[in-house]
Amino acid sequence: MQTSELEIRSLFSCDADQVRAMDEASDFCLEQWLDDDEYGWGVLYQNKLIGYCSVGGADDVGHDITDDPDYNSCDSLLLSDVYVNPEYRHQGVGTYMLSHVLDKVQPEYATVYCCPNRYELESFYKGVGFVLTDTSDSLCITMKRRSK
Repeated sequence: MQTSELEIRSLFSCDADQVRAMDEASDFCLEQWLDDDEYGWGVLYQNKLIGYCSVGGADDVGHDITDDPDYNSCDSLLLSDVYVNPEYRHQGVGTYMLSHVLDKVQPEYATVYCCPNRYELESFYKGVGFVLTDTSDSLCITMKRRSK
């Protein structure tokens, strides 16, 4: 599979069945965000949803994010619910999806935050351009916009 065979796009109610199945596999709940403009994003291969993520305002977050000096409730995003079907992992699908999605949504915002629940994913996120935020409570990573 090559990245040219992948489609990255916003997810809508017409994708509900595939999103619901992926929600069950991932323990996330992206279905609730369908049709919310540019919040839920999917990566499809041959019209099959093989991964997804959500990106929205970082306005209802914990102190690990709000204590960051670059945090601004009006000017920050939160990346969450990142999931790729296990049979498509380690093939660049997740990296391609996040790079595409963040290129689409980040230019308007200064900082994108992500708090993955597994430390072994830190290198994956660093490969996309995130850096570790200095916090003792949890893994929190950020991607700063290159220019304001």
